[in-house]
Amino acid sequence: MAFLSVVARFYPAQGSRDDFCMALAGALLAAGLGPNEADRCIVAVAEAAGDEEAGKRRKAGQTAAKVETGEAATGIPRVVEMLGLPEAVGKRFRLWLGMSGCEDGRTRVEMSENRLHETQDAAEAAMMAAGLPVYQQMGRLVRAVRLDVSELDGDVVRQEGALVVRDVQPHSLRDLMTRVANFVKVVETEEGTKDKPVGPPVSLSLSFGVSCEVR
Repeated sequence: MAFLSVVARFYPAQGSRDDFCMALAGALLAAGLGPNEADRCIVAVAEAAGDEEAGKRRKAGQTAAKVETGEAATGIPRVVEMLGLPEAVGKRFRLWLGMSGCEDGRTRVEMSENRLHETQDAAEAAMMAAGLPVYQQMGRLVRAVRLDVSELDGDVVRQEGALVVRDVQPHSLRDLMTRVANFVKVVETEEGTKDKPVGPPVSLSLSFGVSCEVR
């Protein structure tokens, strides 16, 4: 599940994990999962993120009980906040979980040259939520793809459907990013501020994926 992959990627530091898992439970329950299934997802995320107390993060039963008694429960907005992601990512999460749609389905990412790292994090989260994660491998940007047809690689025959790692060039990465994210620059007009669509700069492509390396 792409949603869980993003959550595991940006899983919060120690000290706030119980509260975060309560919010994650609320999000999963709101998406239609039962308490047991939601707890399995939460534990899987915690384990993938290296949480040594993953087994203690089962919060779905407690959250479901609160909802049944009419108490308020946290959910996607709190998840997004605690992951440190832009508010607009919540729309992508809801769309992916089948909770609601959002315009053309792309996440709004605000471009700012002096906060390029924030733009990069938002773009990376949008791509992971869309099931298009890109990683670094030995200094190269790569992504995993499934072969549409069999191919010969030297003396090795790779069958149709095989999972292979492909290099991602900067121009290709820019194309992938614009498929899942609506990059905008906030400009001042006579009527106030307005979003102006822009393309992600090459510098963003060149710095992409530096925080997530695979071997």
